[in-house]
Parts: sequence; structure tokens; C-alpha cells
Amino acid sequence: MESITFYGITLSGQIYFIAFICLAVLVFYTYTSFKKKKGKSFNSDASSLSSSLILTTPHTICDSINCIRCSRNHEILQLALTRLSYLSESDKYTKNDLKYLSKDIEKSLACIKEKEKGLPSKKHDSSQHSTPAVFQMFGLKDQELWSIKDFPALQILNQHLYDITCEFQHLYDHFLTDETVWKVNSTNKGRWEIAHLINQGHTTKVAEMCPVTYQILKKIPYFLDNNLFGDASYSVVHSGTDISTHCGSTNIRLRCHFDLTIYMI
Repeated sequence: MESITFYGITLSGQIYFIAFICLAVLVFYTYTSFKKKKGKSFNSDASSLSSSLILTTPHTICDSINCIRCSRNHEILQLALTRLSYLSESDKYTKNDLKYLSKDIEKSLACIKEKEKGLPSKKHDSSQHSTPAVFQMFGLKDQELWSIKDFPALQILNQHLYDITCEFQHLYDHFLTDETVWKVNSTNKGRWEIAHLINQGHTTKVAEMCPVTYQILKKIPYFLDNNLFGDASYSVVHSGTDISTHCGSTNIRLRCHFDLTIYMI
């Protein structure tokens, strides 16, 4: 008999599948805790301007030429710096806002180069417990676990659990072999499937196939949409899958896992 501990719950059985919907939410109020000189507040609108990737181990790199994490990290960072230079002429952002954001982008770019050379990444902020794999903004609130009370709008997922699960079930039962819908991720032990509704800020065909779920997500005010870090997906984890401990892509977002169902065969 195999067993697995999933979010603090230990399950056992010969074969089981865990299905959940995963989405990235942008916590706007964390930006107000941005620790800057002279006590100025940070404008969260600027968050959509930058993204990057720190390349890690080979098995984490995909083969997509459009992936901002695995192929376009340098390009995206340089583009973000260029856009910030244009914004310096605008009255919407203070020069200090842009200066601190530019420094964080430059630090992320430096980390990429260090990783590619096989050098250990430098810790630029001792308050950070770990270094995000993509982009790190310094001075944000940092805590291991967040309460649902901090994000009351996420309760809409519970209210529509049946609808979300039905659309997932239809997608899984009828389109599992469609490689344009479901992607298979493999690890050293086990595998899991994932179907993106939103992938790196872009709406996919899955969103059209699951219109109810997509509209529910759009009602969440802090859902991270129209952003290269934006992501929402269905995911199925198979029995015996071992996913190594890892850090998220960026600390400007939080990832919410909403469990749908557990199959035991």
C-alpha cells in the first residue's frame, strides 16, 4: 500500500489521483509594506512590467521557445528595464518607485547569470527565507502560510465547487489524450497532468472549454490576470509522485491550491 501526505492529510490506497485547481493571486496590499527609503508607498501597477527566470536544474527546464521561465528570461528582463526607462517620463510613478523596481530587476538578472555559470545565488535581503525562481521584489511581507481570511473573495471557489468540478471532470474524461489541452509533467518518481486556463498571462482554449470556471476566476479581484506571472490551471497528481521542495516563481504573487476531488481505485 502506498501513502502520501498532501497538505497535511495522509492518504493511502493502491492507486489514487488528487485533482485541484491552481491559481495565482496578486496581493495588492503587500505592496504597501514595501520597505523603501523616506517611507513612500509603492504603486502596485508597476508589477506587470517585469519578469525573469533563474535557470535551475535541467529537469525543470521545458522545451517551449515561448516560455518566459525557460527560454525568454533574459529578453523579458531587458524589455522590463526598457519600459521602466520610458515610464521615467511619466507623472504616474515617482522616480524612487522606478529606481527601486529597476534595482530588483537588475538583481534578478544578475542571479540568472550566476546560476548559468554554476555560481550560488547571492542573498540580497536577509528577510527572505528563500529566493524565488523567477523575480524577487524586496521588502514585501513574507510569511509561510496565509489565511483565507486575508482573501475573502476566494470563498467564491467554495460556493461553486460543484460547477468547477463538473467542468474539470468533463475535461479529464473526454480530452485527456489531447496534447493541446493536457500536458504531462514527469519527475524522477511519478507524474502529474496539468491543463492551463491561463498560462503566463494568456487565456487558453481550456478557458473556452470551461467557461463557468473561467468566469468565476475573473470575479476574484486579486486574481493575477494579464500578467506574465498569471496562471490558473487544473492539475492531477498521480499515486507515488514525488515533487521536490521548491520555491515559487516570484514573491509578488501567492499560489492558491483549491482541492476538487480525490480518486481512490
